Amino acid sequence: MILTLLLALLLALTNATVPECNGTLTFNPPQNKSDVIWFPSNFTFRNPPLFPDNYVCELKINVPQGWFATFYLTVNTTGSSDGSAPVQIIDQMGRIEDVFSIQKWIFFVADYGKIKISTGKAKVEIGFDVQWMPYPSMESAIVKVEENDTRPVVFSRSGNIAVRISADTQVSATVTPPQYPLEDLQYFRGVMFFDGQSGNGTCLGTGLQLLNEKTQFVSSGKYMTIMFLRFPSPYSYVKILLQDYENTKGIVQFQGKNFAYMSEYVSFSLNASNGPVAVQTLSNYWEYSDVITSLEGTGILDVYQGRITKNGTNLITSYYAENCDRYMPQLFIGITKTYVLQSGHATLNISGDADKYFTPTSSFGRHGIIASGDYGTMSALQDVSVDIGGLSNKSSVFRYYIQSADLVPGVKLEIQRTQDGNRYTTTYDSSNLPYFNLFNELPGQSFYITYKSNGEANKGFLMNFEIVKSSVATKLIRVMMLTIINLFALH
Repeated sequence: MILTLLLALLLALTNATVPECNGTLTFNPPQNKSDVIWFPSNFTFRNPPLFPDNYVCELKINVPQGWFATFYLTVNTTGSSDGSAPVQIIDQMGRIEDVFSIQKWIFFVADYGKIKISTGKAKVEIGFDVQWMPYPSMESAIVKVEENDTRPVVFSRSGNIAVRISADTQVSATVTPPQYPLEDLQYFRGVMFFDGQSGNGTCLGTGLQLLNEKTQFVSSGKYMTIMFLRFPSPYSYVKILLQDYENTKGIVQFQGKNFAYMSEYVSFSLNASNGPVAVQTLSNYWEYSDVITSLEGTGILDVYQGRITKNGTNLITSYYAENCDRYMPQLFIGITKTYVLQSGHATLNISGDADKYFTPTSSFGRHGIIASGDYGTMSALQDVSVDIGGLSNKSSVFRYYIQSADLVPGVKLEIQRTQDGNRYTTTYDSSNLPYFNLFNELPGQSFYITYKSNGEANKGFLMNFEIVKSSVATKLIRVMMLTIINLFALH
C-alpha cells in the first residue's frame, strides 16, 4: 500500500513538471546568454517527463540576429497514436520536420524557430535544454569555384567556423549522405547555408534539409556562406560538393553516395520525367572506384569523371538503359563521379568492389572502357591499375583501341597479357606512342592495364575494349582461305 502511494506521488511530481500552456510558450535569450534554459524547468538530460494526453502547445524560441539557438531535444513516443507526429520542428522558413522519437542536437537561426507539441493519445516524453550562442568567426580565405572546373570542390571543415564561397555566376551546394547515418545525421543539422557573404543573408537551410530534399542550394549572386555551428570536430563527416550553378541549373534532383568501403553496394531509383536527375558519388581514397553493375529501365545515362560540364570535356560515355547489358559491369576510377539520367526512369546499381564485379568476364562480347581518374583535366592524379579476366579456362582475345593517352615525358602506359603461364608486356610512352582510334588485339587468359603519371601533370587516358573469342585477323584469314579453296574447286 505504501509502495503504491509512493509511486503515485512520484508520478504526480513528474506530471507536475509539465507546464501549462494556453497556446504558445515563448523563450527569449537570458540576460546572461551563457545560461542554459531547461524545458520543462526541472528536466535534466535523463528521464524526460511524460506529457498528458491531448497536450497542445507551440514553443517559440526567439533568436537575435547574429546568434543561433542550440538545444538537445529528447522525444520518446510509446503507445498508440493516430499516425500524426506528436512533435514538429519548424524552422525560420516554416519548413516542418515530424518527430516521433529523437535524441539529437537541433539548431535555430534568426528570427525564431518553433517546436509544436500535440500528444493526442500517444504516450510522449519530451525535454530539452536551449542555449544561445553567437555565430562562429569567419574564415579569412574564400573558397572559389569556377564555371570551367571539371571536378566539384569537395568541402568540409572540422571545427565551428564560417566560410565564404564564391563562383563565376552562382554557387551551387549539394551534399552526399553520411557514411554512418545513425550517428552522423545530427551533424548535418548544424551546417547552415546562407545567401551572400555573411550570416545576415537569407538562410537557405541546413545540411539535413538539403540532403532530405535531394536538391541543391543556390546563391542569388556570386557568394554563399556556410556555417558549422557549435561542434568542434565531427563536421568532417559532412561532405559538401560545391560547383558553379551554370553547369547544374537544369538538374531537378540530386542523389549521392559517400563510399567508405569497397564492399559497399547501393541502388538508385532515378525518375527523369520532370527533367535530368543526377547521382554524385564520392570515394574517400583514390584507389576506391565505382562499378556500375547494372542499369535497367529507360533513358540515356551520361557519365562524367568529376562533375557535369557544358563542353563535355570530362564526359566519359553515355548508355541507353534499354540496351546496355553487354557494357556492364563497368568501372570508373577517381574521387568524384557524376551520373546524369537525361530522361526516362531507370535503376542504377553501383558497387565499390572492382575485384568482385569488374575483373571477371562472364561471356564473350563483353564491352568496356578504362578511363583515368581525372580524365580531361591537367592533373598528376591519373594513375590506373585495372585487371580484366578472360573467360575461365578459355583463351580470349583482348581487342582494344585507345581514344586518348596524354603521354607527356615521364608518363607510361603498359598493357600486359598472360597466356599459358607467360606474361607479355606492351609499353607506350612519349617516345613510343600508340596508334589512336585503331583496333589492336592481344590473345590471352587475363589482361592488366596500368597508366602511371609518375608525378607529371597530364590529361589522362581513355581506352575502349572488348573481350572476344577469336581475332578479326584470324577470321579474315579463314574467310580468305575458304575463298581460295572454293576458287580452286571451281576450276
